Amino acid sequence: GAAVAALVSFIPVLGPLALALGITVGGLLGHRLDDGEARGPGWIGLAQELIVLARKFFELLISVFKALRPQPAAT
Repeated sequence: GAAVAALVSFIPVLGPLALALGITVGGLLGHRLDDGEARGPGWIGLAQELIVLARKFFELLISVFKALRPQPAAT
């Protein structure tokens, strides 16, 4: 996977765009396989996947920020 990504990124102008698209599509397909829930077909299903993925990402981000916030000193 890394070798293919390196070769694609070497293509002038289109390489970085193709790489970003490949990462996005790969992430969505991987999430769809791991999730196991049936979503709608076509573009509606893709939009549903994006919403679920974004929600999970922000839940993770919030939990990281909550874990890293400074605790008040005990008196």
